[in-house]
Amino acid sequence: MKKILKVFGPFFAVVLLALALTACGSIVVPSETVSGDYVAQALATVELGSNLGAGIGWAVLAFVIGLVVAVAFFVWRGIQGAKAVFAAVPVFLVVALLVFAIPAARASYIVIDPGKVGVVVEQGLALDTPLVEGLHWITPFVQKVRVFSTRPFTFSLTSDGETSTPQERGSEQYRSFYQKFTTSNGVKGQAAYLVQASLDPQAAPQFYRDYGTLENGIVQLIKTPAIPLVRNVLRGLTATEVDTLIDSYNDEVMTPLCAGAKNGGLTCIDFAFSRPDMGTWGDERNLTAATEQQALTEKNKVEVAKQTALANVETEIGKNTVATNAAIAQALVATTRAKGEADAARITADATAYTTITEANAQAQANTVVSQTLTDLLIQYTIWTEWLGEWPSYMGGGEPLFTIPR
Repeated sequence: MKKILKVFGPFFAVVLLALALTACGSIVVPSETVSGDYVAQALATVELGSNLGAGIGWAVLAFVIGLVVAVAFFVWRGIQGAKAVFAAVPVFLVVALLVFAIPAARASYIVIDPGKVGVVVEQGLALDTPLVEGLHWITPFVQKVRVFSTRPFTFSLTSDGETSTPQERGSEQYRSFYQKFTTSNGVKGQAAYLVQASLDPQAAPQFYRDYGTLENGIVQLIKTPAIPLVRNVLRGLTATEVDTLIDSYNDEVMTPLCAGAKNGGLTCIDFAFSRPDMGTWGDERNLTAATEQQALTEKNKVEVAKQTALANVETEIGKNTVATNAAIAQALVATTRAKGEADAARITADATAYTTITEANAQAQANTVVSQTLTDLLIQYTIWTEWLGEWPSYMGGGEPLFTIPR
């Protein structure tokens, strides 16, 4: 027995060291207490210790089991002295290798289920290539895989908030307490909203380096940035608007929130305000008074808008009336001028025709008078006065028949 302890004694010291490393590897660092590079650094230390501790722990366990079996073997065979040691070595090696091979084989592969993604961690550092759904081979006791869910999760603000346990929330449901706010007219309330998002599988390695866990990423990428965004939106609204129109302001929070989350590896699916609680933190009487005052203010605004619109309509009507009257006057002047010109032309034509008719009548009347005053004697006299009293001469001349005094 002394010879066995002398040969294998140094290995017992390794047992204590392996147990210590294994204990160190089982330490869990709360990721919510650190951020950024500190998370990666802390997790790298833990992963390195865990891997080394697991490997050495299994090696020591295999050694112990092999040693016990070898001792039992040569005790059972009754072998003593140096022959016992040399006889026990083959048994020890066979048993130790078998014991160590079982966990080594199990640690050499991993199966990624649907809806999940794996991040390979080697010597405390995450590799860049994520493990998607299926079977993957890894180096046992050197590489470990951190699995994240890529299914959509929800983060919501509720009355119980973080007091509910993970089992009550569900593995993909995360909660926090209501967010307090004050409206533009001084009413206090508590905001509630729901964010639905998922982890981008290709961004999982960097997400692990930056945040370590999904819970820590949700806190830093969704919960913390949403606080000022929600507060700035609600402080610009009145109590009435918050109570009745809150759904129309979802995009004002979702757009910047999702942009920041995407840079961190989370893909937003939806953001929706729930109806806020205006009575728990605030005063119901204050809410009622503020609501009534707001209603009165809105009514006054409506009246002012109505009067302004009426004045604008009357002004437009006046402008239209002036323009219409001017157009009517111009049309009347043009019509009167045209009518006057037509009347003048008609009067001129009538006067010309009347003059012509009058002259004709006068001539006719004169002819009638002349015709009525001509007697036979006068006609005969006229004939005599018109005739010179000469007879034609066959010799080219003539002589008066009688002499008419002139």
